Amino acid sequence: MAIVKQAIMGNGVKGLAQRMNEMEEWRHTHPRVCPMNEPPNPRKANRLGIFFAIIGAMGVVGSLIVAVLK
Repeated sequence: MAIVKQAIMGNGVKGLAQRMNEMEEWRHTHPRVCPMNEPPNPRKANRLGIFFAIIGAMGVVGSLIVAVLK
């Protein structure tokens, strides 16, 4: 029981009750539009990247075929 009380009230360190109070204060003062929560910009695939990806995949498949045939 003492461990539960320590976790909720704190014993020289921040307890759960104090952490929840700080979180509620932060939530009320935090701006609604947060720059940290903006979705990332979608990455556009360029033709050169696609070309190198296909060449790389063909190289992997080719090396596997050579390894199997040896």
